[in-house]
Amino acid sequence: MMSLLGPLDKRLLVRRCKACQRRKIKCSMPTPCTYCVRTCQPCEPASGAGAGREPRSKAVVFTLPQTGAKPIRKGGKTLDQHVLLSPTVYHVDLWPDSTDQHVSHFFDVFLAANDFSGTSWRSLPISLSEMIADSSALKDVAIALAALDCSRRPHSAPTAERGVSLRQTALSSYSRALQEVRVELSTPNQLVARESTVWVTFFLGIFELMLESNEKNWEKHFLYGTSHLLQVQGPKCCGTGRGRERFLALRIFEISRALIYQNTTFLAEPEWLELAQQLKEEDREGWYPKEAMYDLMLSCSVLCTRATYYADAVEAASETLDTSDGFAVITEGLYLRRCLSDWYHQIECRLPTARDPSTPLQTNMELLIALIYYHALSIFLSGCFDYRLSCFPAPPASLPILTRTQVERHLASILSLTELALNKTWLTGVAFLFPLRVAAARAWSAADQNEVVQRLRSVRSKGFSITNLFEEEVNCLWEEGGMPDGWKWA
Repeated sequence: MMSLLGPLDKRLLVRRCKACQRRKIKCSMPTPCTYCVRTCQPCEPASGAGAGREPRSKAVVFTLPQTGAKPIRKGGKTLDQHVLLSPTVYHVDLWPDSTDQHVSHFFDVFLAANDFSGTSWRSLPISLSEMIADSSALKDVAIALAALDCSRRPHSAPTAERGVSLRQTALSSYSRALQEVRVELSTPNQLVARESTVWVTFFLGIFELMLESNEKNWEKHFLYGTSHLLQVQGPKCCGTGRGRERFLALRIFEISRALIYQNTTFLAEPEWLELAQQLKEEDREGWYPKEAMYDLMLSCSVLCTRATYYADAVEAASETLDTSDGFAVITEGLYLRRCLSDWYHQIECRLPTARDPSTPLQTNMELLIALIYYHALSIFLSGCFDYRLSCFPAPPASLPILTRTQVERHLASILSLTELALNKTWLTGVAFLFPLRVAAARAWSAADQNEVVQRLRSVRSKGFSITNLFEEEVNCLWEEGGMPDGWKWA
C-alpha cells in the first residue's frame, strides 16, 4: 500500500494530484482530494513542475461517487444524484507495466458500474485489492474484464488501443487466468486458503457472459467452479469476515442458476441452511428485504424440483400412484405462496406512493432488486403447477397458481422495475436474467414481447452478450405459442 512520508524520507511530498494540476486549481491532498471525490474520478499523484517529485512507491486511490454530488455521465447516460452510491475509498497498488490502466479500470469503472447485489457489493473492492497482489489469476481476470469493457467504450482509451488490440489483450489475459486457476484447482489443500480462487472462477463466468453467447460455458464455470469451491470451503468458512461477505455476495448466482436450469443446489443441504439461519439471527434487521427474498427463491427452487419429479412420475406411471407425495408438494407450494404474501406486506410500507414520492425506489437498490425477484418468483411458483395441472391430485382453485390477470400484473411490474433498475441504477444487467426469463415465458401479447426484447437489449448494451442467446430462445418460445393449463380456468 502507499507508504507514509517521514522526516528521514528523501522523497518530496506530492502537493497536487493530476486532475488538479491539469485544471490548475489548488489540491486539498492527501489523496483522494476534495475535487476528485466530487467529480468521481481516480486521484493520482501528479509528476512534473509544481507537483513535487513523484514517490517511488506508486499507488492510485479510487473513489466511488458521493451522494449529493453533481450528476455525472457514465456509459453515455446521465445518472441522477439520488442514484449514486455512498462514498467508498480504496487503494490499489500499481504494477510498473502497461497493465496498470486495466487494473485501475477494473476497480474504478467496471466494479462501480456493475453492482451485483446492492450494499453488500460495495465492500468487495477493498477485499479484492488486498487479494489481487498475491493472485496472478485474479489479476489476469481483472485485466481481461477491464480490457473487454474498454474495447466497448469508444472514449475510454486511445484510438490505437481500442478494438482488436484490446480484445486480444482480454482474450490472452482470460486464457492465462483460466490456466492459472486450473493449476490452483489441482492442489485441493490450497482451496481453503486461496479464497481468491473463488472470485477468479466467478469473474471467469462473468467474462464469458460478456464475450460470447455461450450459456453453457457460464453454467459450467458456476457449476464446477465457484459453487464447487464454496462447497469445498464449507459453511464454517462463510460465517464471519470475508467468508460471510463472499457467501452473501455469491449465493444469489447459485440460486439463480438452480432456478434457471431447474437443478438441485448444495445451498439446500442442511449445513448450508443452518448457515443462512445463523446469519439471519445475527442480523435480522438487515436480512430484509433482499436476503429474505433469496431464502424464498431457494425454497422455491427445491419445490420446483420436487414438483417436476412428481409430475414426471405421474405421466410415466401405467397405474395410479399414491397421491400423498402430490398433496405434500401442493401443501409446500401453498405455504410458499403465503410466505411471499407475508414478505410483500412487510416491505409494502417502504414502497413509494403517489402521495409520498419523496423516497424514489431506485435509491434503495436492495429493495428494488428484491421486489423484481418477488414478482418473478410469484409467477415462477405458479409455473411449477399450472403447466401440468392434470398431474396434481387437487382442483386448480386449491393449487398455489395465479390467474391470468394476476400473472399479467406481475409481468408488468417486472418490466417496469427492470427498466428503472437498468436506466437509473448501477445494478448489473446480469442480475435480471432470471426475472426476464420468467417474464418472457408469460409475455404472450406483441406489446409485452417487445418490452421483454427491449430489456434484454438494455442488458446487452451494458456489455453482456449472453442476451443474444436469450433473445433467440424467447423468440422460439413465442413462435411455438401455447399457454399454461392453469390459464384456461382464469
